[in-house]
Amino acid sequence: MAISEEERARLREQFDSEKSVFVDEEIGAFVFTRPKPLPWNRYFRGLSSDDKKRDKNGDMAQLCRDCLAYPITSDGKPDLAKLAALFEELPGVVLSIVGELSDLAGAGASHVGKL
Repeated sequence: MAISEEERARLREQFDSEKSVFVDEEIGAFVFTRPKPLPWNRYFRGLSSDDKKRDKNGDMAQLCRDCLAYPITSDGKPDLAKLAALFEELPGVVLSIVGELSDLAGAGASHVGKL
């Protein structure tokens, strides 16, 4: 665990747990919020593309960058350098994050089905 219980509690107050994904690794803590339509659509178009040369891992990483809400830099922007360090340290974590973001976007919606 990279952050204290106090910091974790502060993040819980700041971010809606029903609309965010939390990652806590030795390298640091990260919060990703539910994808907005534009980044989600860009990601999904890339995912469903038949282009063999398309970098689908890059598409997944971009969705993570688009949804990163914490940590932030001193100027209040998402800390993309820290996220890049996470992906360098744990390259497979992008799959887990995107899976959770997909659920938040409604891809695994349990309330969708036949009448």
